[in-house]
Amino acid sequence: MTVQIPIGTPGTVRHDVLGDLAVDVKQERQRFDGGPEVDVFSGTIKGTVQADGATVRINLTPELVTDLPGWVDRCAARVMQAIAGLDAIKAHAADDHLPIFNKHWHDDGEPPLGKPDFVSRLRLSGVNFLDDEFMDVFFDDGDLFAGHSVIVAIEEDGTPGQVQLFG
Repeated sequence: MTVQIPIGTPGTVRHDVLGDLAVDVKQERQRFDGGPEVDVFSGTIKGTVQADGATVRINLTPELVTDLPGWVDRCAARVMQAIAGLDAIKAHAADDHLPIFNKHWHDDGEPPLGKPDFVSRLRLSGVNFLDDEFMDVFFDDGDLFAGHSVIVAIEEDGTPGQVQLFG
C-alpha cells in the first residue's frame, strides 16, 4: 500500500512491507536534455527488515524519481523478491567468486572450499537502491574475503548480475 512520504523535512513513516522508514527527501524541478521540467527527488530513505537470520539495512536513494510513493512500493516489492530468491542469489555469488576464493584467498595446504560451504558463510546485510534501475544486495562475507562485503547487482527482472567485493 502506498504511504505518504514527507518531503522537505526529515521524518519517519510506517510502510506496510518495509516497516518504519527514516525519510530525508527534498523535491526540486529539473529539466533533462531539453525536455519539460519535472519534479524529482533527492535524499535518502532508510529502514531495516529481518531476513537471513539478521537485521538487513535497506537504503533507498530516489535520484531522478518522479513518483516517490510508487517508487518506494516498487522497491519494497523488489526487496521481498530478493529475499524470496536469496538462495539463488547466494549460489550466483558462489558461482562467480568461489573460484577466486579458492585460487587467491584460502590458506595454503587447506582443501578448496566447496559451494555449499561458501554459500553458508554469506549473510545478507543490506539492500541499496538508486532509482528503479540499480539494486545491489550486500552480504557479510563470513571471513572469506578478509571482511570485504560481497555485492550482487540485481537486474530489473530480479535476476542476479555482476558480483564484486567492497570494503
